[in-house]
Formats: sequence, C-alpha cells, structure tokens
Amino acid sequence: MKDLVYLAQTDTTLGLLSQSEVLLNKAKDAPLTKNLLKQFSDFDKARIPKAFKFYVRRASKSSFIVKGSSFRISKDKKFNRFLKFFESGLYSSSANLHKKEFSLEFAKSVADVYVIDERGLSECRASKIYKLSASKIKRVR
Repeated sequence: MKDLVYLAQTDTTLGLLSQSEVLLNKAKDAPLTKNLLKQFSDFDKARIPKAFKFYVRRASKSSFIVKGSSFRISKDKKFNRFLKFFESGLYSSSANLHKKEFSLEFAKSVADVYVIDERGLSECRASKIYKLSASKIKRVR
C-alpha cells in the first residue's frame, strides 16, 4: 500500500495522496525534494506550537507550516473515514501537474486508486495556508 497514489475528494479540494512524498512528486513532475503537506484525521501526530494550539484546533480548511514541514487536520467526516486507514497520515498535493492548471484527466491517469464518495470528484477552493513560529502567525495563501 505504500507505493500507491490515491485520488480523493479531500476536505478542501480534489487531491492526490500517498504515503510516499517522492512518488507524488514524480507523478506531478515536481522536484523530488519538494516538501508536501501531510494530512491527518486527528491531532495526535501533528506538532503545534503551544501559543497556537487553540487557533489550530478551531481552524477549518486551513493548512499550517511549522519549522519547514506542513500539515492539515481534516474535519471532514467522509474524508476522515479514508484517512484513518493511514496511521501516520498521507502526503497530499493538488491533482494537477506541477505549476499547471487542474486537469481531471491528468489526475485519473496518475492515480492508482480512486476514492469516491457521494460528493464525486471535483475541483474546489484550496485551503488557506498559515506559517506558524513560536510566537507569530502569518497568512501565506
């Protein structure tokens, strides 16, 4: 299961997910060393600066960068049913070629497994991104 790319409707938009960061970067023709967002279904694995724990727990459809790594905690029950199968979370990226427009055909061509629920597969608004330091928060997107 480690070498699979999943196409799924995430809590924000249609995404490619995998347990392998390198595999996702290869599929998207992105630099192999590019850091990707890690998605979790709960807060157990995410390290959050103490000053922002309250804020992060209440944020919805938001991603956070902390010390060079990024994460998002999904609050979508449908997506979390899928995420719970992966204890260490999944790397996540948009379902498009690196720096290109969204293409469902491309997404389907690189995915090994389609995860489809009653919402189907569609592009939606991406998450907000915040960079957290020990005492500051800055909106990136």
